[in-house]
Amino acid sequence: MPTSLPPAVNASKTISAGEARNLRENHPRTRKTGMRRELFSLILRGLAYAVPVLALAGLGFAWLVEHRQWIPFGLATAVIVGFLLGLSRWLARVSQQRYTPTPAPVTTWPDAGQQAWAEVDRFAASVEAAPPPIDDLAAHQAIFLDVLNLVGKHFHPKSKYPAMELTVSQVLEISERTLRDLRRGVIDLIPLARNLKLKHIRGLHRAMDYGPAALSAGRLAVFAFRVRRWLYYPQVALAQEVVNRLDMSPSKLASRQAARIGAGLVVRQVGAYAIQAFSGQASLDITTLSTVSDNAPLRILLLGPVNAGKSSLLNAMFGQDRSRADILPCPGVKGEHLLDREGAPRAVALDSDGFGGADDETTRKRLFEEIESIDLIIAVTAANGAARKLECEVLDEVRRRFAASTRRCCPPIVVAATHIDKVSPAREWKPPYDFVDGESPKELNVRDAIDAISEDFQIVIERVIPVCLAPGAAYNVDEGLLPAIGAALPEINRARFLRLVELNRSVDQSQRTSERIDRLLKIAGRIAGIPPTSGLLVAGALLGQATQS
Repeated sequence: MPTSLPPAVNASKTISAGEARNLRENHPRTRKTGMRRELFSLILRGLAYAVPVLALAGLGFAWLVEHRQWIPFGLATAVIVGFLLGLSRWLARVSQQRYTPTPAPVTTWPDAGQQAWAEVDRFAASVEAAPPPIDDLAAHQAIFLDVLNLVGKHFHPKSKYPAMELTVSQVLEISERTLRDLRRGVIDLIPLARNLKLKHIRGLHRAMDYGPAALSAGRLAVFAFRVRRWLYYPQVALAQEVVNRLDMSPSKLASRQAARIGAGLVVRQVGAYAIQAFSGQASLDITTLSTVSDNAPLRILLLGPVNAGKSSLLNAMFGQDRSRADILPCPGVKGEHLLDREGAPRAVALDSDGFGGADDETTRKRLFEEIESIDLIIAVTAANGAARKLECEVLDEVRRRFAASTRRCCPPIVVAATHIDKVSPAREWKPPYDFVDGESPKELNVRDAIDAISEDFQIVIERVIPVCLAPGAAYNVDEGLLPAIGAALPEINRARFLRLVELNRSVDQSQRTSERIDRLLKIAGRIAGIPPTSGLLVAGALLGQATQS
């Protein structure tokens, strides 16, 4: 039985005239009839446009034949085609060069983060070379998971699925920040992106409802336009056809560029935020990481065997007079001295106990505990000595401990080679000396000692500084050692930053745990009828009630 409305309209429920009209308009038969009418109207309009165009084009073609203008026409066509091809290639190169992804702040990441970023960058380049379709959601989800696993394996190498080590909150934060950056990238790199509205997208979806008929009409319109272009502007038409055949049309270039930029941006941003999450820096904004440790003092450890000259070096670095006035003992910590002078960076110097003595095992244990809070290590060793086995063992253990941590990096090591005044010939000491290019016996022997220390300690020779710490006759401390420390300042700041991030993370975890316990105690107090004061008071009241009962 024919009906003009869906079954729901034939029910006993009364509907208004407007609702009935909407139902009729949205009925499949009504929509199909309307689509046919619109398609027929489109064909008629196309014919009305194409007939005069084809007629005029035919007359123009006849004129070319009659006046024999084929040679000028061919030359003009060749010039235009060559110009457009060169312009297309130039635009392709420019589009490749315009987008250079901003490097992530790898200087604030631990070694595991730097290694992970190198792999993320290579993976992003491979994705840019063959980006997935923009509407392929499954492909983008797979890339997202691949990036998380790629980064996670550097922080959790023993985990079979490293991405699963992230919390749900961290994954949501990575997604949120990446989408925020993608929005900014779309606005900056895609023209008129700010003017694209949802109704435009809805219009595209509605146009897709026309299906094959709309596609055929579109192809017919494109064919008519191409015929018109050949008849009216044959040179331009030939150039455009060549460009299309070479796959260099502006629309295709723009489409590929958008897909490439989007894929590379997403991969790099997901990788950067994943590194922050795995390294404990997720709560810090990526643009403000470098300001975290600006006000924290540097922590310097003077490390070396007994009688290497650590205390003498401390006095030589800060000055003997200053050591009494400006270097103040830190309360409760033996061997630490605070340097807080105008014109000098705030620093805490630790004069550690020398190892190699009678109580060497205890000394090393205490030393390795102090290492966790250090930003710079000054290894003090005697240049006139040959046995450095203990010192090498200590430095190797320091490196091993930091290498085992995925959230820290080993502090930079600068070597102070002391007692150079006692290097053969021991009786000769007439500074200044040139330990780089000098040819005197003293300079040659000191240079050999520096080379040996650099090889034994596995430290670049530029960071092995010969110094003399004789009382009242210190040499090459201000001229050589302090500039070497200044050259290592970027690495020092990185080590300090990572130390403070880990310290703050531990403090935050303790505070969150304390807050959770406090809330639980207050809930228990409400259940027991105790006024909601502090958690400790509630715990005391609960304990008192339990004791009385």
